[in-house]
Amino acid sequence: MNTKFFKYFANKYVLVTVMLLLQLTLFESIDVFSLMELKSKEAKLQREMNEIEAQIEETRMQAKSLSDPGIRERFARERYHFKRPNEKIFVISNE
Repeated sequence: MNTKFFKYFANKYVLVTVMLLLQLTLFESIDVFSLMELKSKEAKLQREMNEIEAQIEETRMQAKSLSDPGIRERFARERYHFKRPNEKIFVISNE
């Protein structure tokens, strides 16, 4: 078995091909492992981008609904605790 193994590597073309494959897969700046890591990062960033685009669309829909002054006032009062000059605000927290 060992003689067969060495017999294949005695051929200079096979030896050069194996050395080239090792060079490309292990020792280059963009090797197989780096490519796999970059692909996983790309997938993660793509998911994040999709989530952010969904949030942007939700915000746009919310902005369209705030065209009515009454709804805008209600939103400002509930979310940002805005008040009229003659009112007092009491914030009740469940913590």
